[in-house]
Amino acid sequence: MKYVKPTGIVTTKSHLIRPAKGFGLVTILRIFLIDTTSFQTAIKNINENEPDAIEIMPGIATSIIPQLREYTDRPIILAGLIRSREQIREVLGVGGCGVTGQNGPVERAILTLR
Repeated sequence: MKYVKPTGIVTTKSHLIRPAKGFGLVTILRIFLIDTTSFQTAIKNINENEPDAIEIMPGIATSIIPQLREYTDRPIILAGLIRSREQIREVLGVGGCGVTGQNGPVERAILTLR
């Protein structure tokens, strides 16, 4: 961090959240939800490491947002496989704060945290 001045990090490595926060960085914990075990592990990591926000992959897993809301009030961002404005609206409609992406015109016109 001597030469680079980042604003924050997005990481799948939950153990990096606390040290990054110690440097004053915004922290986003990226979570790949593939089954019930990964969901339970995610909840544990969120509670233990207290990231500023959570990024859920794949982004088409909008049905998981209400379940996550039972455990955390942190901003939830969905990422990956989002291809249309309707999908973005769905994310926002079920309590997501935004979407991230890197492909296609819809993903380049991302709605940001509200």
